[in-house]
Amino acid sequence: MKVLSFMSMSGGDGKTELTYCFGKYLINKGYRVLFVDFGNLPDLAITVLTNDSAEFKEKMSKKKVTTISDIDHELEKAHDVLKPYKISDKIGLLHVWNMNENELRRRFVLYNTSKDKDEILYNWVHSVDLEKNYDYVLFDTPERFYLNIFTQASDAIFRLVSDSHYSYSHFLRLKSLVTENEDNSFIAGKKIIPSYLIINHVNDVQTKTNLRDDLEKTGNSVLTEFPYNESMDQIYLGKEPTGDKEELDKRFDKILKVAAQADTKQIVF
Repeated sequence: MKVLSFMSMSGGDGKTELTYCFGKYLINKGYRVLFVDFGNLPDLAITVLTNDSAEFKEKMSKKKVTTISDIDHELEKAHDVLKPYKISDKIGLLHVWNMNENELRRRFVLYNTSKDKDEILYNWVHSVDLEKNYDYVLFDTPERFYLNIFTQASDAIFRLVSDSHYSYSHFLRLKSLVTENEDNSFIAGKKIIPSYLIINHVNDVQTKTNLRDDLEKTGNSVLTEFPYNESMDQIYLGKEPTGDKEELDKRFDKILKVAAQADTKQIVF
């Protein structure tokens, strides 16, 4: 089992869409995927329920899910840290959205068993038999800066940046908050976690080239790029893709290749 964190320090970078679409790509390849929604809004959880839960779709078709409170009630099923909500044989969902650091620590207090208090998610991942049910766990992380909790639980980290000044400046802020090796891996606690950079939602060739150049000047190599893609939008909306899905899958292949090979290393003191 691999735990992958998708990170962005600003809204609008397409992090949730990419997390969901990569998860669907894995599912189509036969892997079992647990989506964990830590986002500021429950966008990932609602997307999974709307697109993949037969029970939720049936309630919607019968107009039994009509208000925000109805949706909240459905989300509560995925709100138990001890038992992720099983959507299907290949899809699970955990909904832990919009929590600050203290709330997150209270929520996972049962797993606060290490001297290093940032290992709560790591302890949870390895304490609730996830490996029996899932091949990949995908964290849609919050746009906040308590990063060690997520990095220590991850086998690999994927950082997104777009062409907006807001996105790039927050990306640089992220770099200032972590201990980073020359190969862009993160140091968190006693672990070294591989980290990869993805340019997302950039179509203009010159803008993309300039952004890549700027990133490489700060010592960051880019794993892959995702321009605005019709197929990705359609997958995210629960529709059958009609765009260039082959090209999209080639980009996802790059993520899967490094994710499958991801190997965290223990630091020897």
